[in-house]
This record gives sequence, structure tokens and C-alpha cells, in this order.
Amino acid sequence: MRIPGISDCIESIQEFKIWSHLASRDLKVRYSRTRLGPWWSSLALGALIFGISIATALIAQDPIREYLPRIAVSLFVWTFIANIFLESVELFSVERGLLLNTRVHELSIVLRVVWRQVLISLYNLPVVVICIIVGGETLSPRLLLLPVAIVFTGVGLILPSFVIGLVTLLRRDFAQLIPSVVQLLFFVSPVMWETPESGRLSAVADFNPLAWALGAIRAGVLSGELLTLDTGRWLVAIATLACLTFIFSPLIRQIRVRV
Repeated sequence: MRIPGISDCIESIQEFKIWSHLASRDLKVRYSRTRLGPWWSSLALGALIFGISIATALIAQDPIREYLPRIAVSLFVWTFIANIFLESVELFSVERGLLLNTRVHELSIVLRVVWRQVLISLYNLPVVVICIIVGGETLSPRLLLLPVAIVFTGVGLILPSFVIGLVTLLRRDFAQLIPSVVQLLFFVSPVMWETPESGRLSAVADFNPLAWALGAIRAGVLSGELLTLDTGRWLVAIATLACLTFIFSPLIRQIRVRV
């Protein structure tokens, strides 16, 4: 018996060679004729981490080493999430030719974006490791949680990526709004600050799935605390979004009509 949602997701997963190849090709095209290629992304992330860490240390009048590991992990995760949101803007409009001239599954277009950011995150990973070492932390197997966490987070971002692409396809005005929303999410998420135990910021973090992801990944990588409240919330959010992806996958099939 064919169940539309499950069948569509299985079909898109079976097209792994297609969307993974397209994602790799995107990186080659984006960084063509450059000396360092995707490592430019790593240098940009490293400069941002050190810049924010220095500014935070100067404001708080504390040693930079106290902030470097936490900010490095936070910006590593946040960059992955924000880039998926931003690259999903006008996603289906940009890929109009691919959708109309091939039989590639519509969900594969979304997976291409997510996988491209996973590959970029692998290039950024050594920068985070260096920042953690400079910050006084010792190398630990816990660092392996970072790529695993990125993949899990990417699974949860498949549906939001599709929704952003669909909304901007139906109403192009939203394409101008999404970058501002992403900037707002940066300030209400604990990227540069720790979630307090009480107060308004704590209340905001309690209802912010991005705060759950940042808190869970930081706790697991930096302190080895795997069983925390944020971890439970983060995993439940990913599982919920994954289930909703199965449910709404038939809707994804309507993208070609809209295009």
C-alpha cells in the first residue's frame, strides 16, 4: 500500500546522489577561481567569532578565553541555521528550470540546500575546534557531537526551509521580510548570551526552538551534559518537524504547479 507522505520522502532520499552532487557542485561554482575555495567560509566564521569574543570580553572586562568556546559553538550552529533560512528565500523560483525540465522530486530541492550547508559546516568545524583549544578546553570525543548535531538539526530544518520557499514563491514580498526576521531571531536567541534562570530572557528562550538547539549543543559539547531540559526540547522539536515533513510532503508535490 502506497502512503503518499512516506513514499515521497523515501523517493527523495533515494535521490541522494542527485541532490548531494548538486550541493557539491554549488560549492565549486560559488568558490570557483578562488585560492581557498570553501575555506573562505571558515576564515569568515573565525573572524566573526574572534571579533564578537573580543568585544564581549572588553565589555564584561573578562578574559577572552572565557567566552571563546561558547561563542564559537553558538555561531557555528547559528550560521548553519541562518544560512538555510536565507538560502530558502526564492528557492523554488531560482530552481524553476530544474523543476520544469527534470523529474527530480521537489523535496530534493530542499535537501540540496540543507546538504550544502552541512558541507560548509564541515569546513567550518576546524575553526571551532581551534577556538575551543585556544579557550582552554581540552580535545574530547564530545567534539564529535558537533557534526552529528548539525545533521540532526538539518533534518528538523527541512520543513521550515520548504515553508520559506513556498511562502516567498506565492508572495514575493516575503522575500524582503525573511532576512529581517532572521536578524531578529539572532537577537532573541542565546547566541552571544547565556540563558538566565529567570526573567524575560528566560521566558523568551523557553518558547524559542533555536534557543533549545543552542543550549543542548553547547551543553553536550562543552560540558558533556547530554540529558538536559534543552536537549529534550530540541529532540522533541526535531521529531515533530520530521513527522510534519511526512504529513505535508504531498503538498510539496504542488510546487511544480505553482512554479
